[in-house]
Amino acid sequence: MPISLAFNKCPSPITCSTFNQDGSIFAYAVCYDWSKGAEKHNPSTAKTNIFLHSVQESEVKGKPRVNKK
Repeated sequence: MPISLAFNKCPSPITCSTFNQDGSIFAYAVCYDWSKGAEKHNPSTAKTNIFLHSVQESEVKGKPRVNKK
């Protein structure tokens, strides 16, 4: 099922995410992802955060299909 959630901009990349078993909670981690290498990693400013988002029905409900001819 495609899902599109709009969140505020994170200071670091979202490195992993998942839904709980019934899909009511979306969990995601924000942290340094090493894509810029060790030389760009600053342990004093690099924070790892885990966020939980309570999913609303309007965020996952499918949209009606439009028949294109």
